[in-house]
Amino acid sequence: MSIGKPPPLDQTLVRFDSALSRLETALAASMLRVTEAARRAGYEDGRQAGAREVQEARGYPSTPDVNPLLQEELDAAKAREVQLQRAVDEARAALKDAMSDLRAALTPL
Repeated sequence: MSIGKPPPLDQTLVRFDSALSRLETALAASMLRVTEAARRAGYEDGRQAGAREVQEARGYPSTPDVNPLLQEELDAAKAREVQLQRAVDEARAALKDAMSDLRAALTPL
């Protein structure tokens, strides 16, 4: 079995850049799915209910009671959403840094 000649570095960078673009597209689609699932689960309604609860606690006019278990679930979902967004942002930054490093390393060639 012989080892073939490696593809030109420019071609490798183009393929890597294309893979990076596909990854970013997939991440964006995942975020859209998470957002849509939260909407279908009533996250926004729950968030608004939580805001009303805070207003009540501050002495504003009362509103119907909010189920504490639902509020906890909504808070946990929001925390997961924030963590997921942070992970997406970190991954995107790391991939961009990797691309920059590769381009810098390959420029002298």
